Amino acid sequence: MSQAGNWHVRPENVQDFRARFTLWVSGEGLPQGVSQDTPYWTWTLEATRQPPARRIVVSGSALGGEQNAMEVIEVEDKMWVRMGDTWVLATGQTPPDIDEDMDQLSGPFGSVDWREVGREQMNGFDTVHYRAEVELPAGTAWGLMDRLAQIMGPEGRITASRFEGDVYVAGEGLVVRALYRLRHTVEAQGKTAQITEEMHYELEGVNLGLTIEIPEMAGQTSGTDVPLPEGAQMMTAVQGMMVYEVSGSVADVVTFYEQTLPAQGFTITSKQVNPMAGGMFTVTKGDQRYIIVIAPSSPNQVQITLQQQ
Repeated sequence: MSQAGNWHVRPENVQDFRARFTLWVSGEGLPQGVSQDTPYWTWTLEATRQPPARRIVVSGSALGGEQNAMEVIEVEDKMWVRMGDTWVLATGQTPPDIDEDMDQLSGPFGSVDWREVGREQMNGFDTVHYRAEVELPAGTAWGLMDRLAQIMGPEGRITASRFEGDVYVAGEGLVVRALYRLRHTVEAQGKTAQITEEMHYELEGVNLGLTIEIPEMAGQTSGTDVPLPEGAQMMTAVQGMMVYEVSGSVADVVTFYEQTLPAQGFTITSKQVNPMAGGMFTVTKGDQRYIIVIAPSSPNQVQITLQQQ
């Protein structure tokens, strides 16, 4: 038995890549009605070196189906997270690192003894094919004990586990494909079932000329003719409510609205504001009515919440 080598060395010329990671549970002798076809998790990952950026889309039965897919976009020190129709922005994040991404995607079994079984063309790469089979302590699972319990019931217990893996490695340690399987023997209520957890990693391509765009909401205006201070950036938008953040003082933003709203045809019907603490404007224009809430969010940053009623 020999080690597959240092898989974590990345070629310096990898400027971007796209990969897919799928995890699902299947088996034999399972209770009637248990689905065996839907992936439990599917991650699609795109990453670029310059600018440092990453895009992740997560879907699968664990989230309740495609309609509940989650998307994360990171560009330099900003991160946007989408769930449903809502985008949320976080700033001051650690920039993505393409080398760390590739390191994480090489899988959790790098210390297992692997043997070379052949050389194959895989996804356009010349690869060395490595394989491993290991008997594991009973109870070993990839954090899916809740899913296994759901399949077999609360009395289910894993009595035996076996790991099987196939890894395809290109030059300089680039992992192109990895297939990991945990085969369990499970007993519950006097019955025995075979359950398999499968993790598939696929490097779909490198140096594809990928560009990871920030969400459209990042440069979006309010969607109405309510004015916004220069430099205001949308943080989230959901069900008619939009939240922005802008550099400056609360007093500056209050003054902006006191001067700009009447000049643009809005009627201020209610105003409860303090130049230091912020407050709320209620305004109308035609048959439209809006509430504008101003509040400090952090040093030299002001949050503006706009709600159309």
